[in-house]
Amino acid sequence: MALVWQHAQGEQALQPIVAIAAGGTSFLRADGNVWAFTDPNHLTGPVRVPGLKDIVQIAGGDSATAYALRRDGSVWSWTAQCRSPEEDETVCRYGQVRQISGLANVIQLATGRAFVIALKRDGTVWGWGDNTVGQLGDMAEMLKIGLSQRGALEKDHAITVLTPIQIPILKDIVKISADLDHAIALDKAGQPWTWGCNASGLFTVGTLGEGEFVSQAGVGVIKLTSLPPSSDVAAGSSRMAVVGRDGKIRAWGVYRDGVVQYGDMKAEEVTGANKPQRIVAGDGAVFWIGDGFAWQQGPGMFGYDKDDPGKAMKVGVDTPITEISPGAFKVSALTANGQIWSWGNGFGYASRPTLVLEK
Repeated sequence: MALVWQHAQGEQALQPIVAIAAGGTSFLRADGNVWAFTDPNHLTGPVRVPGLKDIVQIAGGDSATAYALRRDGSVWSWTAQCRSPEEDETVCRYGQVRQISGLANVIQLATGRAFVIALKRDGTVWGWGDNTVGQLGDMAEMLKIGLSQRGALEKDHAITVLTPIQIPILKDIVKISADLDHAIALDKAGQPWTWGCNASGLFTVGTLGEGEFVSQAGVGVIKLTSLPPSSDVAAGSSRMAVVGRDGKIRAWGVYRDGVVQYGDMKAEEVTGANKPQRIVAGDGAVFWIGDGFAWQQGPGMFGYDKDDPGKAMKVGVDTPITEISPGAFKVSALTANGQIWSWGNGFGYASRPTLVLEK
């Protein structure tokens, strides 16, 4: 059973929580300090991550490495060294903070399974890490050795980029999102772009005829021409979504109920979405804030209407929400009064939200 954590009396002067990441595993306070739970399932209390200051955004954090964006536009990473002394228990220590070289003027970060992308102030997107299936928009190396994306995955042929490189084609970008082995970006004209693993057809929006590969050798970026102008985008592990400038959510990909799969690769409108804000995507589901509360479409880790799996459902947190963060096997929400609620398939969580941290 999940525990509700409160800070000790001597820590009452702590600043409010302003952001969460990786399903609530880590969180950011108003003073720019980063905190993280020493157990990813919140079974032990949070600690401050040493060596980080003046932070404005955090990304990742439910794996060995997480990332932070400083107010000056520099990017920093920190590591988690975790061990499991007992069954169903994980204890993590955080440290080894280092600056990512070759990056400046960054305004947003997004992380996939083993790659990171960064949006710069000039509208360009940069990335580093795993590029085995084109996670950095460049498939030239994969094509040179004669492998398809699925073939590269099955052969476990790793292509790693250690120094940030520019994602080709993209310009005037205003928003990025990533998950697993793929990413999505939105330019200032409202056009969504996607790249990365297409082995499941996740980001073809139906067929490749509805999305256009750019005509440049080795580039794996797709322009989603079938979608109307958009105002927000989100990438999940098996599902993607956009918010149109008309206020409608359109999502595509696969959502699952056990071994049964629902949906297809064609973008479909989410019914019942009311004034969506801050859209994110997780494992088979799309989440957003509507009228101040958390909503979900697709089974993911909360449940859904089997008669209408595309229907929007309100998540059972009765306090106004400011942010939602999907993570590994769980989802967390940050409330306006500084609480963190979590739900999903992680140890100690039921399908309904559970309060895990009070301010």
